[in-house]
Amino acid sequence: MGPKRKPRHKRTSAAKDRGTACDAGPTYTKMDFMGRATLITESSTNRSIPGIVLIFDTPLPLHELQAILEDRLIKSNIKYRSVVEGSESWRELPPSQLRVANHIQVHELPENATYSDLSFALGALTSRPLPTDRPLWEAILLPRYRTGSVVLVRQHHCLADGASIVLTIRALSDA
Repeated sequence: MGPKRKPRHKRTSAAKDRGTACDAGPTYTKMDFMGRATLITESSTNRSIPGIVLIFDTPLPLHELQAILEDRLIKSNIKYRSVVEGSESWRELPPSQLRVANHIQVHELPENATYSDLSFALGALTSRPLPTDRPLWEAILLPRYRTGSVVLVRQHHCLADGASIVLTIRALSDA
C-alpha cells in the first residue's frame, strides 16, 4: 500500500485552533488553484460567472425554487454557504447569516415574451457582477415564460468548474 494522499483542501476552524469544541468559530477552506486563477484573472469585461438556464414547462413558484436551492445546493455543498476571503480561501457562514432569499431575484418578462425577449433578458442578467459580500451565486426566476418558468443560476467559476456545473444541473433537475 502506498503513502496516504494529502487532502486537496485544508480546513481549519478557530475552535480547533483554540482546542475548544463547544464554541465553533468560522471554518476556512483553502481554494484550489483554478478557483484562485478565476478570481485573479477576472475583469469587468471578462467575468468568470457561468450561467445555467433551466426552462420549465409548468410554472415554478418562488417558494418552491427557494426550497429546492436550500435542500439541493446549500445543504450539500459548503461553497454555496461560504464567502471568498481574499483570493485564497473560503469562509463558511454560520446558518444565522445565510439567507437563501438574498440569492434569489425575480425578473418579469413582457407578456407573451418571445424567445428573443428571453435571450435579451438573459444577456442583460448574465453581464452583471455578483455581490462579493456573500456566497458567489444567485438564482433569477423569470416566472412567466410561455406556459412555464425559466430559472437562471449564476455561480462564479471559482465555485464550480465545468464538471461541477453538470452536477449542479443534476441537483436542480428531477431528471
